[in-house]
Amino acid sequence: MSVIGGVVFLIVGILIARVLIRIVAGRSRFRSGATMTTGTIVAYEVTYTDGSPIYHSIAEFRLQDGTVTRGRSVIASSPPAGRVGAAATVYYNPANPAEIDIDTNRTPVINCCAAAVAVVIVALALLCGLLLLIAGLFSP
Repeated sequence: MSVIGGVVFLIVGILIARVLIRIVAGRSRFRSGATMTTGTIVAYEVTYTDGSPIYHSIAEFRLQDGTVTRGRSVIASSPPAGRVGAAATVYYNPANPAEIDIDTNRTPVINCCAAAVAVVIVALALLCGLLLLIAGLFSP
């Protein structure tokens, strides 16, 4: 029985790690081709996943040619990335300025805390999986 439990924990840990890597890689890929400017959070688009709200930031910012525009964050957050009216660093896709990613004064802290919790969960799932697997393989 512990072998099955170990395999389940290992699979869960690997799946969570895979999702986290995809999120980090996607954000990094987006920002590497983006143009950075400053802007203001003007609203949020709220959607619900399993009853929990997730927030896409809507920011107003100035393009390199001076045009003022709005964009929606391609990556959602929960809690919101900042309050409406807060200044934000905006990374926008030059080919489609409506696609943005934002940083506010508080998002680095939120990102670090979320990353730390996720790493601990993955580590615990993998550790529990290995321990259960080993215990199951060597038990009579």
